[in-house]
Amino acid sequence: MTKANVTETVVGRSLRAVVLENDWLSSTVVLDQGADILTLVYVPKGIDVLWKPPRPPRDPGVGPTPSGDSFALWLAHYRGGWQTIFPNFGQAVEYKEALLDFHGEAARIPWQLEAVDDEGEQIRLTVGVRLLKSPFRIQRVMALAAHQPQLTISETITNEGPEPMECMWGHHPTFGAPFLSSECVIDTGARAIESDDSYNVSGNDLPLGQTWAWPQVNNRQGNAVDLSRPPAPGSGYSRVLFLKDFQESWYAITNPTLGFGVGVVWDGALFPYACFWQESGGVRQHPFYGAAYATAIEPNSSYPGQGLRAAIQKTGTQLTFEPGQSLTLKLIAVFYEGHQRVAHIDPQGHVTRR
Repeated sequence: MTKANVTETVVGRSLRAVVLENDWLSSTVVLDQGADILTLVYVPKGIDVLWKPPRPPRDPGVGPTPSGDSFALWLAHYRGGWQTIFPNFGQAVEYKEALLDFHGEAARIPWQLEAVDDEGEQIRLTVGVRLLKSPFRIQRVMALAAHQPQLTISETITNEGPEPMECMWGHHPTFGAPFLSSECVIDTGARAIESDDSYNVSGNDLPLGQTWAWPQVNNRQGNAVDLSRPPAPGSGYSRVLFLKDFQESWYAITNPTLGFGVGVVWDGALFPYACFWQESGGVRQHPFYGAAYATAIEPNSSYPGQGLRAAIQKTGTQLTFEPGQSLTLKLIAVFYEGHQRVAHIDPQGHVTRR
């Protein structure tokens, strides 16, 4: 392949999708389900670094409609990968007489393919959506150059309504095997990490609502835990925390055995936090029954991930869009080769090793 390409495809039985690819990177974007980034493949190794749940999703319109609230529907249709989370992060909440879904409406509804621009050395894919429950429009431009192992995302959200709107905005990439393993190492520009104050599940070995200097934390028995090292599959942990106090907003996950890694760098002024989720069989009931193995590091405008009301009341970190206001997030996902840890990823996606 001498240049970047984009092709149309179908996911499941009927979901419209497109594939962006070059010699380094391939990514499937599911237009009919939130424009989710379903796959992020490092082409030289043929490995998709994004997690897929250990059970098949429900195809929309096939069979009886799944029962339950928006959390149950999220789980029923969730295919893994990487989502845009907007305008709510966490539990469903009522806001201005609208019920905002679990993890927001943007990740569940169909988006439109607005443009495909072939600029010779670069492909630009533009997708967009207008939300149904809030007066927001979202437009995302995804760019892939011919000879670079990086995917650039520029996402713009506009309040088309007549009054200010509070919200939470995040990106939800989740990484899994065969890329993820206990041999991986996580590096980041964050200097602090805070445990969720309500994640009191049986697999959570960490005390609630405490803050430590990254990456060393103490578990409930007072023993040191290094969060830069993912737990082993089946080790029985389930943890939710929040990375904070970023010197620069980036992280990298390196698998030294496979000899490559993936990094993410973003606009820290707009997204000063990142949700940090580790699951290694700690959820032993529905929906994973001990079979999940995943690590997610999710750049976000706000925390905790307990719904918009909690962000307003607990931390005051919600975003507010004035009438007609637009905000744009730039984010880059980049692959790199080698075994060493990462010292830095600059805003252009250049990786510096230790």
